[in-house]
Amino acid sequence: MGPGKVTTSSKNSSGAEIIVIDHGQGFATRYAHESSRLVAVAAIVAVGQLIGKIGSTGILSTGPHLHAAVTKNGQPVDLWRRLRQNTTTDPDAPEDTMPVITTYIPARLPRSATPTAT
Repeated sequence: MGPGKVTTSSKNSSGAEIIVIDHGQGFATRYAHESSRLVAVAAIVAVGQLIGKIGSTGILSTGPHLHAAVTKNGQPVDLWRRLRQNTTTDPDAPEDTMPVITTYIPARLPRSATPTAT
């Protein structure tokens, strides 16, 4: 993904905090169950920007966690499948040929209030 514009930053009908980011070209990311949201609708967010804090919001939540999803034109994207397609199976391949998962995540949601280095 990459930078994007926040299209949703609110609590849904079940009480879960939700953030949705539009990345253009039909791609969007959705995050749910934050303890707090740190971005507002229409905000432009950068890769690695803190957008919220992991929490346990929503009536069915059983503990702190984060739901994160990517969609293209409203349909779910299987990131693990994309990672596998971009991964070499050659054990002697240079390390830089392996994908870095954080390149697929547009923003981070650390468990604590203090951001951690990535």
